[in-house]
Amino acid sequence: AQREDRRKRQYSEQQSDAANISKRQKSAIGSMEGYIRSAAEALTQHEWHIIEIRELTSSDGSSSDGNFILWVMIGNDSLQRVRIKLSRTIYVDSRVELKQGLIGSLVVKRVEKHLPHNKSSGLLYEVNMPELLYLSNNWIGQLETIDPTLQVNSNRLFESIYEMGTPLLLRAMMHLGSVCRPIGDRDVKAGKVYDMSEISPVTRPDENEYLHTLMAYRRIFLYENLNHKKRNGLVGLFIMDGGSGERSRNANGSTLDLSRPQDADPNSFTMSATCHFWVVKPGGSAVEQN
Repeated sequence: AQREDRRKRQYSEQQSDAANISKRQKSAIGSMEGYIRSAAEALTQHEWHIIEIRELTSSDGSSSDGNFILWVMIGNDSLQRVRIKLSRTIYVDSRVELKQGLIGSLVVKRVEKHLPHNKSSGLLYEVNMPELLYLSNNWIGQLETIDPTLQVNSNRLFESIYEMGTPLLLRAMMHLGSVCRPIGDRDVKAGKVYDMSEISPVTRPDENEYLHTLMAYRRIFLYENLNHKKRNGLVGLFIMDGGSGERSRNANGSTLDLSRPQDADPNSFTMSATCHFWVVKPGGSAVEQN
């Protein structure tokens, strides 16, 4: 009987331990899911103060594919990575009517614009397309005419084709500005990549300035230089003293807000950093720190 009681107690303890482990696992998973969801919701509810905008290249590394990476400050202390895409806009001066709306990978809309040299146009269409499709020069074949008997041919049906020639990075900077936010209440399930048309610039930020005083952050710069011929390289890490917001206090107790040098006392604004360098060898496991 005593042996049977011990078995029952051991079994009960094992079941209890298993239940506690399961609860902890569920709690950890729930916390991670909650963090990810909160971060996604913050993107739709707060302004984006852009820290960096980086243009991605195509798979062969020769040109841009219309995708960009943004590093933005959200709220007061959250730095997030956002991916956006920018389409290419072409204007087609057509001799015949074209179908409008979503045509294949194209978005076609009839517009009225002032053409170069005061040239008049009766049928001018704005055509938006992915950058890679524009680079492939295969987009003309996707246009469709109202008259099904007409076959699309740029030499016969189109008078002229216009493109602004503005680099995508410059277009992105001009559209976004330094502070922007998504348009409307974007569903967090709509996807991880924002279209540029879903984002609008903010001319009057909530705190009336870019990177306002409620934002707390420090600046760390990474330097990397690899010599492929000698198969070695140098990696440097620069940690700036001082910061912004609550992070503007130095180790010695003084305050140095790097975003607002005009607020510092006369002749007291000095910038310094702690530097760490590593000599590295690509593919090797050992590094030398200086």
